Amino acid sequence: MQEDLAGLFQATRKAKVADLKAALRLLGRDCGDPRGPLKSLGAASRNELQAQLKAMPFMATEPRAW
Repeated sequence: MQEDLAGLFQATRKAKVADLKAALRLLGRDCGDPRGPLKSLGAASRNELQAQLKAMPFMATEPRAW
């Protein structure tokens, strides 16, 4: 479990608010868009983040909507 969480930490450790909100949205926990002057994550960055999350096997069993 520690290795799983270490991978998640590495994927999000340099994340900004927009990155974290995008990750939460991809996990089914939509918490809205960041307020200005921050901007939402672009499509390319969002796709990269989604690929990183999908590559983590434990994310497939992560409960949704808690």
